[in-house]
Order: sequence, then structure tokens, then C-alpha cells
Amino acid sequence: MELLSQSKNPLDPETPSPPTFQTFAPPEMATFSEKANSESPFERTNRPALGSSAASTITRKKLKTPTPYSGKREDLRKFLQEIKIYLLANADAYPNDLDKILFVLSYMSEGDANSWKEEFFDSAEQTSAQAGTTLALGTYKNLITEIEKDFSPYDAPKDAIYEMREMKLGKASIEEHVSKFKMLVTKSKLAKNDAVSEYFRETLPVPLQTKIMSLPTPPTTLDEWYKWAVQLQNNYIRMQSAISKARGNHATTNANNKKTNDKGPRRFYFDHSQKDPNAMDVDAMSTQERDDIMRKGLCFFCKKPGHISKFCPDKNQGRSSPPPSQAPKKWKGKELHAHIKALVAQMESDDVNEFFDESSKEGF
Repeated sequence: MELLSQSKNPLDPETPSPPTFQTFAPPEMATFSEKANSESPFERTNRPALGSSAASTITRKKLKTPTPYSGKREDLRKFLQEIKIYLLANADAYPNDLDKILFVLSYMSEGDANSWKEEFFDSAEQTSAQAGTTLALGTYKNLITEIEKDFSPYDAPKDAIYEMREMKLGKASIEEHVSKFKMLVTKSKLAKNDAVSEYFRETLPVPLQTKIMSLPTPPTTLDEWYKWAVQLQNNYIRMQSAISKARGNHATTNANNKKTNDKGPRRFYFDHSQKDPNAMDVDAMSTQERDDIMRKGLCFFCKKPGHISKFCPDKNQGRSSPPPSQAPKKWKGKELHAHIKALVAQMESDDVNEFFDESSKEGF
């Protein structure tokens, strides 16, 4: 019975046996462990993790990549900020410390920073070789600490305080001025106390300081100083702009009115057919000739010394108008005696006798 029950009915359809598949590993999977041992840490930076389909589809956010760091101490703070922002935005792409360390080192590619990176990596390789272990670069936190220790400014707080004391508003906007001062306060590691508020006050122009301190309730904290400085400075700029615009419109209106109402500037016309007799004859002279005559003290009309053109005898000879009258000379006693004596000496004896007779009659 068992044999009959086990026999197959020729009319029943034959049940196919399940197919068998030969399992094999893809070449990439089979040799991955070997590749992993031969790859350097830098080659593994952009390789997606195995066993995760999401890792192969990670898309990095479109942010500005950090600026390569050259080792300048004043640029360290900016470089580390850019690194932290990029890694924070792309945390899925850099999930572990090794990925983060390799990312940071890849941007230390210039100047002293590149030398520091090479020394750091060589030191890690030597340590691993001596211990007979795989290459280890430590933690991301320790890397940032080492970079800050070796590249931080020597005395950043004092430098920041000095820069705060030297700041002036200048041509920058008040918003830029406040932002820069806030950054210096952070670098200086000072608390927001009255001393820092005093530093900020000294950076402002005196008129702006006066306005802030003349408020009904003057500011008492640094944040209040920031707020009032921005508000009052912007109000002043808007007021200046409005005044300038009003002046421009007023000047344009006056110019238009002058063009339409005025007949132009008043003009004077002279008859050049008659020449002023007292005018100096220098019009036809060259500059050099006029300078020579003035230096030698000559007359501009006859070019002779001893008089000026106004009283030139050659100039007055051809004129019908009489010479200008002169007041009679006032004689002194000694001069008059000498003058009379000289006249008497030139007279005839009869004329002299007649002169004395007439003089005695007149009481002279």
C-alpha cells in the first residue's frame, strides 16, 4: 500500500522541483576587505558605507566650502567656523570622527598649515607602525584642540582690546561698526560690563555720543548702547538726505525762475571812440615790455624817467586843454629873501631904485 501510495499517477501533472541558484559574491564585495586594507584614509573619505542603501544616495547641501587654510593666525577663527558650519550641515556625509578629521586635513593645504598636516600624519603613521596597529588619527575634538593650540594668536584677548580702543566709526555704516565691535568683545573674552560700554562709546562720533547721553533715559547696558547708536545714527543720515534733497530742489527751482523771469545779467557799454586822457598807455604793450618800464621807473608814454604818464610833458603838448592847475607855492622867509635877492641881482639899477621906492610907499 505504501508503494502504491507513493507511486505517481501518470495523469497527474508533474510537480517541478524548486530551482537551485548558485550563490556568489560580486567582485567588488569579494575583494572589498582586501581593498580596505590597501586603501589610505584619504581614499576612504568619499567611499559610501556598505550595507546601507541610503549612504549611496547622500546628497551634500550646497554650501560654500571652507577656504583653504594657510596657517595665518588671524585667519584661524574664520577657518574653524567654516569647517564647523559645513560639517554640521552635512552630518550624514561625515558621520564619524575619521571622516571629519580627513575633511579638515584636506583643507590645510597651504603654507604652514600644510607642513603641520604632513607632520601630524607622519607622526600618526610612526606611532601606529611602532605599536603594530592600524593607522589611527585620534578624535575630531582632539584635532581641533591641537590646531587651536598651535595656530591661535599669541595674545588674542589683548589684541582685541587694543583694537577696540582704536576703533572709530569712520565711513562704515553703524551696523558694520556694531558687528565688528561685537566680534572684538567675543575675542577679548571680556564681560559686557560698564568698561566695555565705555569702550564702545569712545568709538562713536562726539555728536552721536551727545545725543545718546542726552536721552531722557540714557542707556545703562552695552546692548542698549548698540540699539540707540544704530537708531540715532540712521535717523541722522535720513535727515541729512532729506535736507540735501530739499536744497537741491530749491536750487533747481531758483535756477528755472531765473531763466524764465530775468533778462540776463546787466551789461554796461562804453564808447571807445574817445580815450580817457588820464588812462595809462599800457594797452598796446607786451607783458615783458611793461615789466621792464616799471622796473626802470620810466614813463609809459615817452619812455623817459622823472615823471609818470599822467604828467608827461610830451603827452600834454598836442592837447588844447590846459594843464591841471596847481596851488601857489607857499614861501618861507629865508626862501623868499633868497628869491628876491636873486631877482634884484638880475635887474637894472633904475629898475632897482624904482622897486625900492614903490616898496617903501606900500610899507614893504
